[in-house]
Amino acid sequence: ILGAAALLPQVRGVVDSTVGYTGGCSAAPTYQSVCAGDGHTEALKIIFDPDVTSYEEIITAFYEDPHVQN
Repeated sequence: ILGAAALLPQVRGVVDSTVGYTGGCSAAPTYQSVCAGDGHTEALKIIFDPDVTSYEEIITAFYEDPHVQN
């Protein structure tokens, strides 16, 4: 099973992506602290070339790929 960080570079037109956390009060959230309910949520920043792909195509690839754990 892949995560977004592994899938997105394979999507045509995606230039860069960053996975992180948003919200919450901790200065250094971790996956474990987020899962424990520290107030943060996982976030994904995607930079893509709209002349090559669309937002809709990226979202479709993200949610419909059976190898990605969402």
